[in-house]
Amino acid sequence: MVDIAFNHQGYDFGVVVDDWGTQHSAELAAMNLKHWVETLSQTETGTLHYLLRKSAEAYGDDPVWETREMTALCRARTSARAAALAAAESGMNQGHSCDCRLLPLPLPPE
Repeated sequence: MVDIAFNHQGYDFGVVVDDWGTQHSAELAAMNLKHWVETLSQTETGTLHYLLRKSAEAYGDDPVWETREMTALCRARTSARAAALAAAESGMNQGHSCDCRLLPLPLPPE
C-alpha cells in the first residue's frame, strides 16, 4: 500500500493505493494521480476538493461521479491504474482488483 499526502493550490489531498502486486506499481499509480491534481487550476482544485469532501460525507469512500470534475477524476484514476498495471512485473491485468483513491484532507468525520 502507498499512502501520500500533498498540498496543491492551498488544498490538502491524500492518495491511497492498495491491493497491488508490487510497491513500484503502487507508487507509480499514486504519482500519476498526484501529477493529475497538480495540473488543475486553483478553481478546479477547490471545486474538486469540495466535491470530494461532500461525497465523502455522504457516501464514504464511494465518490459521486455526476459532475464534470468528478468524471475527470474517474478518468485520471483509470489512467493512473492503467500506467501502474503496464509497469507491473507480476503479470497483473485489468481484472486485478487494485485501487487508487484521491481523498480530501483532513478526512471528513464519520
